[in-house]
Amino acid sequence: MRKTWIALLALATATAAGRAQAPATAPPSAPAAAPAAAPFDPDRNPLDRYLLRWEEAMKKVDTLALACTRKEIDKVYGTEKLYQGTIHFLKPTYFFWDMRVKNKPQEFERFICSGQYIYQFVPSERVIRVYPAPKVGLHGGIAEDSSIAFLFGMKATAAKERYSLSLFKEDKNYVYVDVIPKRDVDKADFEKARIVLYRDTFLPRQLWFENNAGQVIWDIPTIQSGVALPKSTFAAPQTPRDWKMVPGKDSAQRLTNTQPRIIRQQQP
Repeated sequence: MRKTWIALLALATATAAGRAQAPATAPPSAPAAAPAAAPFDPDRNPLDRYLLRWEEAMKKVDTLALACTRKEIDKVYGTEKLYQGTIHFLKPTYFFWDMRVKNKPQEFERFICSGQYIYQFVPSERVIRVYPAPKVGLHGGIAEDSSIAFLFGMKATAAKERYSLSLFKEDKNYVYVDVIPKRDVDKADFEKARIVLYRDTFLPRQLWFENNAGQVIWDIPTIQSGVALPKSTFAAPQTPRDWKMVPGKDSAQRLTNTQPRIIRQQQP
């Protein structure tokens, strides 16, 4: 389930208010492999300076409520699917996720993390699968041995050591950072990525991931941070009638319907 948590916790860092203008619409070139990380020097290296500001911005996240879309492109079958919905997040790992296929509300995704367990609703099987929650580090954040920490709380220096990062471009509104994983465990999550950050807040506006199966884009037009979210929002769910709750088939299983991948940029 690693890929789902990467996408979700990346979204959880986006606490700035929604903006009207979107990133540039020209399709970006594929991120190129980067050489070994140079010494961290935020005074001289713009990328290092931006990474440090990104790290500082993410540390401020406590609660988040957002409306978002996720567009999936499957290269193998030549299909596209658009999900719409909401996500609520409470630091460090509580979340409530509800997204539905556009014009097909009966096709939905629902995840609830109670802090201890993650509950995945599977409507096609009428079951709720239960998995362990993401690990929490010694200081209360996401453990840095998980690649989701890169998107939620990993130090800029650690991120640069673990990933090949490059500054694709910047304009008056956004900074575009390309990401290529170095370690096999991270390559299992994605092959390449691009994250677009607001230039003024250095918080994410759009997220792209890609692997050999296809591409996905997250668009985040509406975001509210600092909202009151009682823990009861993230309580273990009651089992609906004619449903049943079962252990996850494999606690390390990757979900196939929410794999984060990159897609080309488009107008939100």
